[in-house]
Amino acid sequence: MDKYAIKALVLLSKKPRTLYQMSKEISAGSQVSHGTLMPMIRKLLQEGYIDFETRGREKVYHLTERGTRFVKSLGKIEEDVKQNLISRAMGDAFFYLNLLSKDDTSEAIKSAIQILLPAIIAQVEYAFRMLMQGRREEVEGMVKDLLRKYGEINDEQSLS
Repeated sequence: MDKYAIKALVLLSKKPRTLYQMSKEISAGSQVSHGTLMPMIRKLLQEGYIDFETRGREKVYHLTERGTRFVKSLGKIEEDVKQNLISRAMGDAFFYLNLLSKDDTSEAIKSAIQILLPAIIAQVEYAFRMLMQGRREEVEGMVKDLLRKYGEINDEQSLS
């Protein structure tokens, strides 16, 4: 399923929309033509992810049960990824903490982790949303900026 189809399903999970509304919201920043969206909408209709009802002269699209299940599964995947990242980050952090003695250094590292972890998780969530919107270059630029600001740390520097 392409990124526009996923965006359309996520938008429709919030409320029903016309093709014009979807086009406007999906293209936010870059113009997406009806020629791109119509085949995708037809495919989602054929595969049973969405349906529509006619209101006056407009078709208003909404998710079917299958579409709702798909969007929920995306949310589950996102939650699993977040939990996996948190577990891995905390596991690595606690591994290094256990290598240290109970001196000021280990307390400083423990405090730094406790203070920074919410910000790190928020940054990962933001990057995930950007990637889901097809904005990979922006995420890579964000990483380069962070590395330029704080520098890359190799294993020999990590605990000194």
